[in-house]
Amino acid sequence: MCGIAGLFRPGSPLDAAQAGRALTAAGTAMASRGPDAAGVKVVCDHGLGFAHRRLSILDLDPRSDQPWASADGRYLVVYNGEVYNFKELRAELAAHGTHFRTAGDTEVVVEGVRTWGVEGFLARAAGMFAFALYDHQSRRLTLARDRAGKKPLYYADTPAGLFFASELRALWELAPGLKELDPKGLESWLRLKFCPSPLTLLKGVKKVPPAHFLEAKADGSHSLTRYWSPLGRPRPAGELLSLLEASLETAARRRLVSDVPVCLFLSGGVDSGLVAATLGAAGQGLTSYTVGYEDLPAYNEFAEARATAAHLGLKHHEVVLPSREALSTLQDDSLVLDDPSSDWVWVPLHHLSRRARADGFKVVLVGEGSDEVFFGYDVMLKGLKQLERWGRPGWRALAKAGRTALAPVYRRA
Repeated sequence: MCGIAGLFRPGSPLDAAQAGRALTAAGTAMASRGPDAAGVKVVCDHGLGFAHRRLSILDLDPRSDQPWASADGRYLVVYNGEVYNFKELRAELAAHGTHFRTAGDTEVVVEGVRTWGVEGFLARAAGMFAFALYDHQSRRLTLARDRAGKKPLYYADTPAGLFFASELRALWELAPGLKELDPKGLESWLRLKFCPSPLTLLKGVKKVPPAHFLEAKADGSHSLTRYWSPLGRPRPAGELLSLLEASLETAARRRLVSDVPVCLFLSGGVDSGLVAATLGAAGQGLTSYTVGYEDLPAYNEFAEARATAAHLGLKHHEVVLPSREALSTLQDDSLVLDDPSSDWVWVPLHHLSRRARADGFKVVLVGEGSDEVFFGYDVMLKGLKQLERWGRPGWRALAKAGRTALAPVYRRA
């Protein structure tokens, strides 16, 4: 997890000292996202400024610190996340004649855009990421977000310029006035328990939607483009199962690519257990963690997780969360949630993450998200019952969504 922030004020040169101070403050505001390196770059005559906080996972050498510029100086990028298939894309780019100076995925993002264009690169990239890329030649800024929207990217288009950041705290360092509550965003959260993109709780602040990129031009105009959709052609159930199995194996293998140690968060359910089992021989000896509750033993899954870990040959650790520490987490760490969460599971996850980090881990494999895809909870099944009350049209819509949406998602996982 890294942090990015920046501003773009075309046609209005920046004061280097003033912009530098604001960008440095923005980087400091999101220091927890990137403890390994910090950088700021101001291009005064282009009205451009970038800030970056780095969590080093790939190519730990300082040559990959950001903001990062291409060898010819045409492109400048700040980037958060990982393109999991960067090795395949790197090989394809090398076959086109691209020469690389680094060993990570940041340069692949830049050279991929150079070779295939923004949309062409994004169509090929599988991963979780958010980046800002500036082209000095066209004087165009691109903000892009991954297909599922796993990495956050907030922005505000104001008379004073375009501002963006991974966190609202960083955005406020660049544009302090963006703190007014948005009634539409609040209504969405009260109704849905989350703010769907592009809405946020703040007036004038938006999220780059998942699977979209925003292009801001030198004339002050900007456009938002969708580059991917989960909808695809219908497929037979047997083919979907084969695609799911292959996609799980591919996804697990790609996520083990790291220049730092990787661990696993393991519950007693099938989600994280399936992830661990899918790793096969590559997962042998992997360190795993399970969290439980000191005062709620009935909710603990220690026994099931312990059995899974023993069966798969994992180095297993059990972490107990006292109620008083859970309350402390709610009180002390809620400010890092730019979008309020109605799901309290982030509290034990946060506690577990602290333990893993204390043990030297920066990368964790988890089983989060499968319940949302496969209707894993009763509350989700209630939605299906509602569709049943709607009758045949509702079921036809659900069947079509299931057939067309899941296959390409798994294929590109």
